[in-house]
Parts: sequence; C-alpha cells; structure tokens
Amino acid sequence: MSCVIPKDYIYINNVISPEIQDLIIDQIFLDWANDLRFSYEQHTVTNDTESFLEEHVFKLHPNVNIDRSKIKEHFQFVHTFDYKGLESTGYKFLFYHLIQSLNDNVEGWVKRNPESMRGKINIVTPQPDYPVDGYSMPHTDSDQDNFYTLLYYINDSDGDTKLFMDDGEILSFSPKKGSALLFRSNIVHSGRPPEKSANRAVINYLFKLGE
Repeated sequence: MSCVIPKDYIYINNVISPEIQDLIIDQIFLDWANDLRFSYEQHTVTNDTESFLEEHVFKLHPNVNIDRSKIKEHFQFVHTFDYKGLESTGYKFLFYHLIQSLNDNVEGWVKRNPESMRGKINIVTPQPDYPVDGYSMPHTDSDQDNFYTLLYYINDSDGDTKLFMDDGEILSFSPKKGSALLFRSNIVHSGRPPEKSANRAVINYLFKLGE
C-alpha cells in the first residue's frame, strides 16, 4: 500500500477551529469533574520491559534507537469512548472534524473511507521522580500498513511524543492546544508525563483506511 500522506507522519497546527478547540477542552474537563468516567491505569503499556521490547518492538523494528535505561512507565487516567464503532460517549464527533480537516488541508492526503477502531482520552499528570529524559514504553498501535494513529492535543503542555523511526532517527513533538500528530500505527512511539504543566491531555484515535 502506498503512503497516503506526504511522509509517514505529519504534525498539523490548528487542525480544527479555535471555537471547537475551546469547546473540547471545556467539555472534557467539565465532564471529568462531573460524570465522565476515567479509569486509573498503572502503566501506559506494560512494566515488563525486556520481554515486551524483544517480542513486540525489536522483532519487527530491529534498528530503532531505544535506550532501555530511559524507559519508565507511569500511571494515566483513560476514558475510552469508542471501540470498533461502539460509541459510549459523545466524543467520536471530533474524529470526523479531524478527518475533514485532513481532507481539506493536507496536500498528499488520499481521501479514503476511514473506519474508527478506537477512540480514547488520556490524561497524564506530573509523576514523582520521573527522569528528565525518560519516556514511557515504546510500542506500536498496529502492525498493519493501513492503520493510522491520530493524536489530538487538547491543551498546551510539556511531555513530548516521540517517534522512533526504523532508520534510527528519533523525532519529538510537543503538545500544543489544537494541534494533531498523524502517523502510521506501525511506527514505534511513546510519550512522557508533563513536568511543568498541571496535566497533559490527548485524544487518541486508531483508525483503518478503506480502499
């Protein structure tokens, strides 16, 4: 399958209008304080570093530049609102706003029928004694070529997203309110908790592109 974006990844500023950006941030944090259910998860992927890396990362991506000494898992709060089309709360609508923005504004994006496989909100707060250059467990979201991950950054914060490319390059992207990072789901990636910000809030979509 040929690439449907100019690169295997793209970072887009102001992917949706400022009005919708503010609506999202107000609604999520209002719901978080009221009745939107978040689960507490002790780690983002797993604490079993060695076996996970060998089995799920290095077997398919032997040349990625991962420093095991920098990996430190951390807790997060997660609300899953869409799983294989089964929507539990009303945040799936943003997915279609983001896809429409890609259709309208990203040169090289091939318009295909996207199928949402998972949608969730991740909120991470500062973690005690987290290493300055540390990051969570590197992983992929899918090993299939026609799957993409779309991260929408709800608020300005520190706590970069890292992409570990197969040629050994490491790319870092800082969370900026209203921006989005789109990349192939078979790219190894990780994040880290904020150090200076009160929280790092991201909407994470996994979707499949039709033919």
